[in-house]
Amino acid sequence: MLAREKVLPAASPMAVKGQTRQQLLSRLQQHITAELGFTEVLDPNERLNDLGVDSLMSVTLSNSLEKEFGIPVSVAELINGPTINQLADYLADMLSGAQPDELPEAQPPAR
Repeated sequence: MLAREKVLPAASPMAVKGQTRQQLLSRLQQHITAELGFTEVLDPNERLNDLGVDSLMSVTLSNSLEKEFGIPVSVAELINGPTINQLADYLADMLSGAQPDELPEAQPPAR
């Protein structure tokens, strides 16, 4: 069993707002890597479904993302299997004041 540890402390939404998209992506990537129990950095273009995220993990991840970033991400959206890049775009839009209705549709990786 892999040990779980928080990579970064939870940030207030105000602290997150000042971050660039790259900083947000890095923080999100570290958060998801830790929450899912991985020891290596995850490919930001790989769908969460392909990493083994199921409905129970989606609930846990939804709760932890809201706690970490102060923005709700629906369980249904996570079950659809977005990539970390798509999540970063969604969070960046939300932090900039845009109100996207949902995450962009996840596309299968190019082969």
